[in-house]
Amino acid sequence: YAVTAYDFGFTAGEISPTETPIKVDVDPEGNVSTGSNVIEIRPRAPVAGYLPAEVTELEHISGTSTGIVGYKIVDPRIVEDGHRYEITFEDTVIAGPVFDNLTTKNFTVTDLTDDKVELSKSTLFNKGEEVPLIDGFRLSFINEDRVKVNEVTSRWSSENIFSFQFGRVQFLSVIGELFPNDYQVIIGEPGIAASKDTSISFLSLPAREVNFKVINLIENEPVEFAFSEIDGNDGRFTIDSTDANRTDTIFLLEPNDDGELVYTWQITLNLVPRTGRNPAAGDTLTVFLRKPFLSRDVFRFTVKAEEASNQVAKNELDDIRVVPNPYIAAARWEPRNPFSSGRGPRELHFINLPKQCTIRIFNVNGVLIDTIEHNSTLDNGTAIWDMLSKDNLEISYGLYVYYLDAPGIGQKTGNFAVIK
Repeated sequence: YAVTAYDFGFTAGEISPTETPIKVDVDPEGNVSTGSNVIEIRPRAPVAGYLPAEVTELEHISGTSTGIVGYKIVDPRIVEDGHRYEITFEDTVIAGPVFDNLTTKNFTVTDLTDDKVELSKSTLFNKGEEVPLIDGFRLSFINEDRVKVNEVTSRWSSENIFSFQFGRVQFLSVIGELFPNDYQVIIGEPGIAASKDTSISFLSLPAREVNFKVINLIENEPVEFAFSEIDGNDGRFTIDSTDANRTDTIFLLEPNDDGELVYTWQITLNLVPRTGRNPAAGDTLTVFLRKPFLSRDVFRFTVKAEEASNQVAKNELDDIRVVPNPYIAAARWEPRNPFSSGRGPRELHFINLPKQCTIRIFNVNGVLIDTIEHNSTLDNGTAIWDMLSKDNLEISYGLYVYYLDAPGIGQKTGNFAVIK
């Protein structure tokens, strides 16, 4: 394969197009030399018993993001075995036309094993963006654009209840904060919980016993709330089925970083579609939010380097093959003949080999023809025989037997034919 640069020349100046030259030379002994912009690639399978590099654990240690962290092993040879990494995030507020949105600002990757920052404050956290390679692996992200309700998974426990609206508190100058949690409203009888005695802007919201309670599903803790009862005066969360304006509203109150209660989200009922009923004891409303990666989110994972397992290799001894078998005249992968006459170099491949083994090749009379010592890297389960005897003579056509001995794994015998 070659990579070249080229131009279009300049017709008016009588300058012809030019291109980087591609240099591939073969000397009389068949050795290939290439230019700096040319590489030679030979496809091959890994050794028998090969276990690829992998991420053995990927844990969401803290935070509530619904974004997805992915990974891909790109260069298994440089994966640091047993190293543990941590992904942390910073968030930011983006100004919007109605109100501001909370979203991801950047992320940092730290090698906890070496206490080393591998990638600092990268902004490549959106789907399709290519994150720089880190120790042989590459991270990828599917992020949410902002904190918002997941309309697919959020629902009442019964389909015939009036639909609901869930959104940020917005009442005159009061704008709710975007707390990235999930919630559940459990309906019971009046007295199951009580609203907080408070106000929102100029509107007084006195405490009252109500027929519902609100749970923060992330922390499994009750959430304080204010209650604006427009429909009725019985503490029940309802809507007037004949007047969409007469609907009750639940205002969630949650502690900020300073421990102060602030308005976050509000829940109301609506009449779209108009068929349905008000919630009753035993009903539950579960609300899930889509949440981008935020400062509270921390992910950790451990990587495992590639290796060869002797136990797995034992089970794969039957996969060892000689190719091509039978060998007829030539194989496609053989180099071209560098000589003006004669057969030229030949190759027979033993594939799916263990990392270390000895292959002895005999003719049908039991005479040792050649011995191949295979001791390779994990990505190379192929041994190439030049089809010359141990005395460096060309072999004759006929049937041959091989015996393979892999220390700690086992033995394998087989045969192949060389046909004129």
